Amino acid sequence: GGLTRDDVAGFFSQWYRPHNLVVTVAGDVDHDLLAERVATVLDVGASGSAPIRRAPGPATDEVVVAHDPGELVHLAYGWRTPGTEHPDRFALAVLNHVLGATPSSRLFQRVREERGLTYSISSGLSQYSDAGALTVACATGPSKAATVMEIIDAELSALAADGVTEAELARSQRSIRGSLLLGLETSGARSMRLGRAETLRGRVVALDEHLAGIEAVRAADVARVAHEVLGSARVTSLVGPGDLDSLVARAE
Repeated sequence: GGLTRDDVAGFFSQWYRPHNLVVTVAGDVDHDLLAERVATVLDVGASGSAPIRRAPGPATDEVVVAHDPGELVHLAYGWRTPGTEHPDRFALAVLNHVLGATPSSRLFQRVREERGLTYSISSGLSQYSDAGALTVACATGPSKAATVMEIIDAELSALAADGVTEAELARSQRSIRGSLLLGLETSGARSMRLGRAETLRGRVVALDEHLAGIEAVRAADVARVAHEVLGSARVTSLVGPGDLDSLVARAE
């Protein structure tokens, strides 16, 4: 609410400079001609400087609670993971897929399909240059929240203790490969992949190299990563109506 036009304009002027921009193009283009025209358009004075990146420190809260008068309890778990260049990124992708990334995942099947306790539940993996996060999120009625947490915790414990089955590994590898290839059928998606790689890594990983990394994952790799990540400290977020103390106690 306190933002002014000058605040926004100043932020833009400081950081949206040529030094911090990556221009990507997908298609049958003349690279030299494109580079020349982009350089002309971005000839706007000082090139600017990149922000100083600092890896995040340790988490300060284990449980975060916010009371909201809505009808549902929103639950989220989060764990720190390595960044986008870490060798474990491929095993983490498989772990996330098995845990909750798709309708065939463990959490979706146990919580929604078998018990009907939530409309949607999913996990997600976010990885950046210096850190990442594995998350689980869902919403459910207040009377069902404790049961949902119990089931989630059981699945997390099982993955941390035993890893994934060979069948889950093979299915995840096929699905990740298919999703990646199908997702690159548009020029926009290909440009996005190029830009993200250049921004985060400073290089573009060849598609075949990325797919080979996924195919090289073994069940033992996923088991080790699951034990390390899911067995580490997590942050639990609870947002919902009424008295959440019993859920907080369970989360702790």
